[in-house]
This record gives sequence, structure tokens and C-alpha cells, in this order.
Amino acid sequence: MIPPKTELEKAAQILNSGDKVAIVVGQGAAEAADEVVQAAELLGAGVAKSSLGRAVLPDDLPYVTGRSGCWVPPPARR
Repeated sequence: MIPPKTELEKAAQILNSGDKVAIVVGQGAAEAADEVVQAAELLGAGVAKSSLGRAVLPDDLPYVTGRSGCWVPPPARR
């Protein structure tokens, strides 16, 4: 499902205006790893992974901060 163009433009405006952008990836992003990588690189965003989303991206990417949730590693807290 693709949102209406106006909603995409609004989301882009919000993301582009952020000083520190973070992405939280869950199981629903399992088929969108390439898109998550592209967004993180474009925005300079850190990526935290939920327990169910831990397989979406490898931990050795420079912007992956680790897991979010009950146990959160120090990089994901920043």
C-alpha cells in the first residue's frame, strides 16, 4: 500500500527537518531491508531494532544501534 502523495510529502518534510532522526525497525520491515538502509543513509539516522525485527539488518552496519525494548544497549539510548 502506498500512501497518498500529500502524506508522503508531509512525512518527508518532518524527517528532513529533524536534527536527530531515529528509525525503529520491527518485524514488519522484514521485506524492506534495502529501503531501511537507504532511508538511514539518506537521513543520517540511527536504526534500533525491536526483538522481532532483529533479523532485518545486521548489527555491524555503522548506523545500527542494536535492539530496542526492555533491554536497550547504550547507543540506542542516545
